[in-house]
Amino acid sequence: MGSIPVRLWGGGRTVGRSDRRTVRIPVAALVLALLLTGQATAGVTLISPSSETIASPAVLDMAEGRNGEIYFATESGLSIFLDGWTTLRTSTAMANGSLLSSHVLAVETDHRGFVWVGYPNGLQVFRGPEIETIQDQQLLKNLAINVLLRRGDEMWVAAGSAGVHRWRGGTWYWIQPGGKEGLGAYDIRSMAEDRRSGALYLASLDNGLWVAEAGPDPLRFAHLMAPVVGDAVCIRVRADPLGGMYLFNRSTVLHHSWSHGFQPVLNASDLTGGDLSFFDLAVADSGAVWLATDTGIYGLSEGRVMVHLTALDGIGSNAVKRIYADHRGRVWFATKEAVGFITGMPENGIPIPVRMVEPVATGTPTSIQTASLPPATPVISIEVVPGPALSSPDPITGFFSGLARWLAGLFGQKG
Repeated sequence: MGSIPVRLWGGGRTVGRSDRRTVRIPVAALVLALLLTGQATAGVTLISPSSETIASPAVLDMAEGRNGEIYFATESGLSIFLDGWTTLRTSTAMANGSLLSSHVLAVETDHRGFVWVGYPNGLQVFRGPEIETIQDQQLLKNLAINVLLRRGDEMWVAAGSAGVHRWRGGTWYWIQPGGKEGLGAYDIRSMAEDRRSGALYLASLDNGLWVAEAGPDPLRFAHLMAPVVGDAVCIRVRADPLGGMYLFNRSTVLHHSWSHGFQPVLNASDLTGGDLSFFDLAVADSGAVWLATDTGIYGLSEGRVMVHLTALDGIGSNAVKRIYADHRGRVWFATKEAVGFITGMPENGIPIPVRMVEPVATGTPTSIQTASLPPATPVISIEVVPGPALSSPDPITGFFSGLARWLAGLFGQKG
């Protein structure tokens, strides 16, 4: 890779009171950030956890609903933001039950707009105020939900070390590790669909990366990448809206497509100092890439770092654990202390406002009315553009097995 321009501005000059801060940023950086977010108004909003806001900054997953509501799976409940906050916990009474656990591991919305919520002890589907609880191990071979994925009118559920399950039209199907579909991994931790080819990528903790091309049953999985020796966290995948897939671990970002194969995007060593870790990655509808790291948030366009935000720029902390780009152009992030979102930055050099949402002291937690839940409406669908047919599993396996050492080198984990 050529040289990569890094952080485009200094720390900035903070002015104002402690509850509202503005950071002055040069015009060139603002224009670049505006292009990345695709918005015309600027702002960073920080939200401190409380009974009136998000349940916890320990966010494990995020998803978006049709009305723009954002669902947060946290260690203390399921929080929902839509011009205000609602939090569901085990103590929140619903029409026919409550959360299985306040420790929410995963969240996703299906093609009907229903909300799927995964826990260490099962799965629930929220249909407005109604709840369907799934703890039947004839349906789910393991009740610890690792990750959820919507794929058209299907829902994919990775559970414990039992591979993956597919729900479609009310019918469950188990893709058993070592079964006829060819999946050779047990502990799936990340899933995504290529929005151009329809290929399904599964990243596992125990045996690397697997892929199945779009097509009728039975699906056939091929081994795309071997596990990286010494990597304590598995490779994870994020779909590129423009086609292909981003792959990342703590030290490396790659892009894979069927037309161009694997392409290096970014190494931690390319950035200032090089001693940092990539914790999460999100891709905006525009194709811009946002990285959550232990030195702040990086925004990339066409593989080049265009924006670097730190605590001095208003995001609260340099250690950013989660990041998510919604369809309204907001980039959500979570640190150990707070959550927040970034909107577009202005072109005219006016200060970027930083809005602090502080906890509200109350004697008892505010009760949550089930009527305050967002309505069950379909999520925004992304049209899948038909692409060229994929190679058969055997050629894929043979071709990529020859790249194993090169890829392992790119994904070398820091000690």
